[in-house]
Amino acid sequence: GYLGDEEQRVIGPAIERMRQRGIDARGPLPADTETVRAFTRSAQKFGAKIVADQHFKTGTDPREREQNNPALLSAIRNNYDVVFIADDGSAYTQRIHDVPASSGYGEPVAKFFRLADQARMVAALSCDPRFAGSGSGESGPLLLVVSSGGMVLRTPLDSFAQPSTKAGRRCIRLGEGEKIVHAAVVRGGESIFM
Repeated sequence: GYLGDEEQRVIGPAIERMRQRGIDARGPLPADTETVRAFTRSAQKFGAKIVADQHFKTGTDPREREQNNPALLSAIRNNYDVVFIADDGSAYTQRIHDVPASSGYGEPVAKFFRLADQARMVAALSCDPRFAGSGSGESGPLLLVVSSGGMVLRTPLDSFAQPSTKAGRRCIRLGEGEKIVHAAVVRGGESIFM
């Protein structure tokens, strides 16, 4: 091929010698074929079910890159939410798949939500249980919010897990001139250094 002739010169004869010794050897195989087989073996090992094949395209076209979404490779098709926290104490929740794929410059958040003047985002937090953890209420993942005035709030993340209106919802009441300086998802039993 373009990158050498090791398949015919080295690998092919080695495979043939193995077969002559009674070893069930196959090859030479294209690298992508072996990658798919390795993925399939790993999926079987961990009990994952492959429901469909997705062919990937390489290139710089963002529409083609969107087709390479790894979520398409699994049966996990849940449309989890992402919570955007603004420094004015507002929280805006949107389905992650409603955030558009772009050419790398992103989209203005104000396109999706009605932000207050001069408000800026301080965090974007996933509600996907693979990242945030599972459970509900106080036993599930918690939203931790810290204000510039030293106030701290802990509240269940699942209370923000449904899409909000464009106006969002209040996640903390702030004093005059206060702003949110930090927001994070934490799990019960974790120690936090602030």
